[in-house]
Amino acid sequence: MDDNGKPIHKAHNKTRAGRGAREKKRQDNSHLKNNRNNRSHGVANVGKAKRQIQRNSDKSHQKEYVPKDDRSKLVTSASPPLVVVMGPKGVGKSTLIRSLVKYYSNTNLTDPTGPITCKTHTGRVTFMECPNDVSGMLDTAKIADLVLLVVDAKFGFEMETFEYLNILQTHGFTKVAGIFTHLDQFEKLSMVKKTKKLLKQRFWGEIYQGSKMFYLSGVINGKYLKNEIRLLGMWIQRCKYRPLSWRNNHPYLLVDRIDDITYPNNEDKDDDARVVAFYGYLRGTNLTSGASVHIPGVGDFAADQIKALNDPLPLLDDDGNKLKTKAKLYAPGSDYMTNADDDEGGLYIDLPRLNYSKPDHPKLVNDKDTDGDDDEESTSEEEEDHDNVKLMKSLQALPKKKDVKFRIFKGGDVLHDQSDEESVTTPNNEAAEKDIPVKEESGDESSSCPSDSDDDSSDTSSDEDDELEGEGRARRATDLFLDRSSNLQDLIYGTQDGGEDEEEESDSEESSDEFFKLKKSSNPSTHITKEDTTRSQGVGKNVENDIDFDELRDKFVTGNWGGEVDEDSDVELHGDFEDLENPNNNPTDENEQQLSDEQLRELNAKKKSEHKAETDEAEEKAGDEEENIQIDELGKLKEELIAQKKARLEDLKGGMKFTGFHQGQYVKIVLTGIPSTFRTKISKTPVLIGGLPNLETGTGIVQVRIKKHRWFERILKSKDALIISAGWRRFQTLPVYYMDEDNGRHRFLKYTPEHMHCNMQYSGHLLPTNTGLCCFRRLDNVGGFRVVATGVTLGNTPSTSIVKKLKLTGTPYKIYKNTCYIKGMFNSNLEVERFIGAKIRSVSGIRGQVKKALNEGQPGTFRATFEDKVKLSDIVFIRTWMPVDIPQLNLPILNHCDAQLMRTKAQLSHDTKTPIEVNPDSIYKPIVRPNIKPTSLKVPKSIQSNLPFKSKPKNTQGFSKKGYVKNRKAVVLDKDQKAKISFIDALGAIKNASKSDKKIRNAAKIKEKARMNAKIDAAKEAARKIMKKRQYRAAGKAEAAKRAKVA
Repeated sequence: MDDNGKPIHKAHNKTRAGRGAREKKRQDNSHLKNNRNNRSHGVANVGKAKRQIQRNSDKSHQKEYVPKDDRSKLVTSASPPLVVVMGPKGVGKSTLIRSLVKYYSNTNLTDPTGPITCKTHTGRVTFMECPNDVSGMLDTAKIADLVLLVVDAKFGFEMETFEYLNILQTHGFTKVAGIFTHLDQFEKLSMVKKTKKLLKQRFWGEIYQGSKMFYLSGVINGKYLKNEIRLLGMWIQRCKYRPLSWRNNHPYLLVDRIDDITYPNNEDKDDDARVVAFYGYLRGTNLTSGASVHIPGVGDFAADQIKALNDPLPLLDDDGNKLKTKAKLYAPGSDYMTNADDDEGGLYIDLPRLNYSKPDHPKLVNDKDTDGDDDEESTSEEEEDHDNVKLMKSLQALPKKKDVKFRIFKGGDVLHDQSDEESVTTPNNEAAEKDIPVKEESGDESSSCPSDSDDDSSDTSSDEDDELEGEGRARRATDLFLDRSSNLQDLIYGTQDGGEDEEEESDSEESSDEFFKLKKSSNPSTHITKEDTTRSQGVGKNVENDIDFDELRDKFVTGNWGGEVDEDSDVELHGDFEDLENPNNNPTDENEQQLSDEQLRELNAKKKSEHKAETDEAEEKAGDEEENIQIDELGKLKEELIAQKKARLEDLKGGMKFTGFHQGQYVKIVLTGIPSTFRTKISKTPVLIGGLPNLETGTGIVQVRIKKHRWFERILKSKDALIISAGWRRFQTLPVYYMDEDNGRHRFLKYTPEHMHCNMQYSGHLLPTNTGLCCFRRLDNVGGFRVVATGVTLGNTPSTSIVKKLKLTGTPYKIYKNTCYIKGMFNSNLEVERFIGAKIRSVSGIRGQVKKALNEGQPGTFRATFEDKVKLSDIVFIRTWMPVDIPQLNLPILNHCDAQLMRTKAQLSHDTKTPIEVNPDSIYKPIVRPNIKPTSLKVPKSIQSNLPFKSKPKNTQGFSKKGYVKNRKAVVLDKDQKAKISFIDALGAIKNASKSDKKIRNAAKIKEKARMNAKIDAAKEAARKIMKKRQYRAAGKAEAAKRAKVA
């Protein structure tokens, strides 16, 4: 208890550890903040810290880049990214695509052809196999968002892979990943690890350090292992792509479906001008109607029609909510489309193989499946009807009309399609007989009904949205089917109440009264109100939009010739008869005849005033009615303006008329003038449509900085044919190479440098600056590296400024001291006038200048002065520069059409087996130069007196030039002298022989001594090594003993 009598409570223990204690300690030491020793937190070496800070700043600055706008984020539903699978033949490209399609859509594709769009867990993705030709490699490299380079790990990298990497570097390097296959062919695991390491080093060296790589170790049931494909699929759907500048500024379209919609009557007239519709997702920037487009391999066209269609694989509905549908795959090139596609050309119903013998119970016809595990779910697939099967059931359950035929008039012949007459009626052709456009797949059952239980289990329960969607398709198809039963007579004369059977039973010989009687139809379908979306052979226009059926009816007898009037009311049509004898149409009154003239005048005045009052009231009413009509018309006009304003706002909101079609939309582009060989040339080749801005439609001179590829064996020559891929185009041209000198002159080069950049100019379509281009000599499969050179555009110019050296020679024919007349250098006096004042030079080195043209002699003769006197045997030359013209040749590469490229003379001689022409002047000949005896120097006597004695000419004419040998006389020896000389010569020979023998013996002794010395040195070296080893061993033992003693 305290002093106040209150109980004392025990105090809480203070926190000594944990968060609370640290907070308490920090609050208690807060007064020490200002007393901090700043030098304790400094750096030891100021210079080193400065260099480190600068280095970190430089590294962070190197990582900075200019951000680019990603147009895919500006739209609600962007186009699916394009994944290109590239590799040589036989590495497993098709197997990889089939495996990825199976992973994403649970569907088996037997022959993946063309673009294949799949739904992923986060969006969509389009797969495309790159063909092995250069044209396909160029097209796919320009539009690919992700490239999967498939490499055979057992064989290694091939030439096509490096060529494609060079093409990618030229046209904007996109994201690249390596796929290494055939790893199961290695027997030892150590070889697998070693091969992976080598491939990784080379792959990272070609692309960048840390690029993504995947290894596929085996194939089961025609597909790669599920776990490996799952890792690859997850990485693909999570990839982020950096937008490239060329694709960000140009609209382009990868075509996934092509329809020839040429009108049948025009097929025979102009077979090379086809009307073709191209379908695909729009990518890049916006594409406006009527824009110029380019198809690589075909040419330039103007878009006749661009229309936005329904997305075959939508992600969102109209309200922006996520759409839940079963459609996960869209591959029209592989004969696999969505459940039901409809456009203005027709309604396409994609079905598996069906038996139509029993329409109430259609059964799927299962082909032999590629996967063994697909049999587990085959029963569940048969139990549950396909959506399109339900649609076909609803169409087959319609009220059967045995004679649903097309006639122009009653009793006329039934019009049949030529294809239907030639085809044989089979159970599978019943839908074709009923004019239902059904698209039947040629693949197996697995291509349309995914049923693999080991990958992803297929959903057996359908959502309510899918059921409503299926019912809507069935109702739409039913309406289209019923609308097709109308004929031209019904449209003109109407339809009777009875059926078509009653019309056939009726007598065909009708009276003329019955023929001209108007038959009123009770069938409301007489007036066509639905859009005819059936498949047509024409351009795809609606008949309803082009033909006014009311106007067409008026052209016939039963039509309305005089306006909309009632036939029964003759009074309204013709009016009543007019009584010409009594114009007022009033009977004469007897009382009026008895009146006097004044009374008649008053009566007439009264009637006249009444009539005037009536006419005034009628005019007032008519004026009021006209005002009301004008007010009504103004109101209607106002409403129309408001409606037009709303429509314009809607168009502005949608951006179709003003900004064009944005990316992500599935569009249809109709082009006219496509060659007929286009469809036969393309099989698995990608078809690309690229938009052309106004700049790229013009032509001029393009300047390029280029470098020959180091793997190409030969150097390039100016004005040799070269194939260039720049932008969307591929063309063949004759380029001219040059170098930029310091004085601004563009000097002509006959050949490209070996390991340096040079500039190039060619004539062709203009291109934006910094556009990459890739050069080839030939596009066919030839040996060696096919990429000749790579470069980038520097700009466009209307004219050329390349010059080359020119040396003009002439000979003097008259000499006057330091002045001479020269001929043969120029061809006219006009050329001389241009070179007045130019510097000339003789071969002997005497410099001169062109003065003036002469009127004498041959044209081009001129007078020149020199610094010394020249001779008639001298040759005078002038050095100048001559402009080089760029050949105006630009041939587009039409590999999708029948077109030939320009060949060089060497290629022509090789192809035609023609020997090379030999110019006799080009053969080397021996040079014969005559010995010219120089003339003696004559010094005047006036100058000789002033010269020193050494330089004075000596007069040697009086002295004889005979020497000692010439003055000697011959000596005749006797017999004894000859014997003595021969004896002395014999002694000399003996002495020389003994000397040579002694020399040989000494060389042998020296050689033997060197051998013995080498043997002794080897023995000494061996002994020395033994002694050294003993010394080292003893020293080591001593050192060890010393260490042991210390320890």
